[in-house]
Amino acid sequence: MFVDGMAFPLCNPKVELGNDADQAAMARTIEKSSGGPDGYGFKRGTVYLPRSMFNAYELPGYMRDGRTDVLRNFTGFVEPHAYEGKQGDFLVHLPGLFGDREPLMSDWLDLVENRQGDWALPLEETTYVQDTQAFWKLYGEAVATIKEALNRETVDKDMRNAVGQLRDALSEEADDSNRIVECMADLKELLHPATFVDE
Repeated sequence: MFVDGMAFPLCNPKVELGNDADQAAMARTIEKSSGGPDGYGFKRGTVYLPRSMFNAYELPGYMRDGRTDVLRNFTGFVEPHAYEGKQGDFLVHLPGLFGDREPLMSDWLDLVENRQGDWALPLEETTYVQDTQAFWKLYGEAVATIKEALNRETVDKDMRNAVGQLRDALSEEADDSNRIVECMADLKELLHPATFVDE
């Protein structure tokens, strides 16, 4: 898949990929319905993980409006950073920052190069293990719910729509566990409707 993604711009020079050519090429590669190890493309074998697990963003100015939830004060930084993550996270991604990138990157580089003790945490003091287990447990429950729906003798339009919503949440909104839970609850309600008895 990575080779296909890297080759995409070379094999498709007339396709405009924009500023993030590597990401756009990989997205197009994942969406292909042919190729891959089984000839059906890569989408069926792709799982989108919550970005915060390994790629938390330092949000650019245009994405910070009204986002006080991400403003963080870190030791040694001149001003708060709009960072989605928390101390001990693996990575900070600086997307679309343009002119803001250099001063923000300077703060981060100073932190990791000169003051690692202010940032690094032992694994057991982070939430990585719990977050990873929680994600895969939720993902497994959602997949099992989809399989239960599709194994029914009859699957009506509402159930097909609910399956589609849950699949979309798993593939496009993995950052939002609440959305996955909501879509799964909707599908479960169709699978096992609540019955009310008059007393």
